[in-house]
Amino acid sequence: MGVNDLQGRDPYQVLGVPPDATPEDLRQAYRRLARRYHPDKNPQGQAAFAEIASAYGLLSDPGRRLRYDAARTVPSSGGPEDDSGPGDDTGDDSGPAAADGAGHRSGAEYGGAAGHPGGAGPPGREGGGPRGAAGSRAGTAGARPESPAARLERLYGPRPTVRTAAKLVLFHLPAGGFLSVLVSAFITFPYGDAARDLGRIAAVLLWLALWSFLAAAKLKLWLLYRRTTGTGRS
Repeated sequence: MGVNDLQGRDPYQVLGVPPDATPEDLRQAYRRLARRYHPDKNPQGQAAFAEIASAYGLLSDPGRRLRYDAARTVPSSGGPEDDSGPGDDTGDDSGPAAADGAGHRSGAEYGGAAGHPGGAGPPGREGGGPRGAAGSRAGTAGARPESPAARLERLYGPRPTVRTAAKLVLFHLPAGGFLSVLVSAFITFPYGDAARDLGRIAAVLLWLALWSFLAAAKLKLWLLYRRTTGTGRS
């Protein structure tokens, strides 16, 4: 499922979340809509599910989301803002007639699925949902654009530094290894020396896997900061 499944619609509208949604907000919205429109549970929701999956795939990737947001804030003919679709959260003042026509188009796309009477809004937004507050936020953001680095920090946390790497290697790695060995020893104590030795090895390997995942996430975030701002340093 690719971005083409969105057919020019705003992925924020498809998921029913505001433009400043956090990664956890995106996950919750995707899971809620996926349960509702998965083809196994809703045979008529295949097109809606493909659109939902495409929207989540775009917004869950930090790099792709930054590029989309940057293009979204630049008004241009045929750009993302022109085809944002029904239930617009971006503060688009297109008038009641346009909103009504967009609603009927959305209803046709989703086959009158439950939760979209008359096609009043996208999946996850009953009857189009509240738009005033989100529109005000989008209008403020349009007046004073948020820098990519500030958006990264707000959504994914502060920029990893040398101090972050030192804490990972000098503190988290040995402390986690010690705690994992301690817990495994407590669990395997009644089962003899062989079980304790095996438990210690398994615990250390599990901790190393978890630590590697955490270190890889920090490295990916640092590289994203580097690509966005041109430097990996604060």
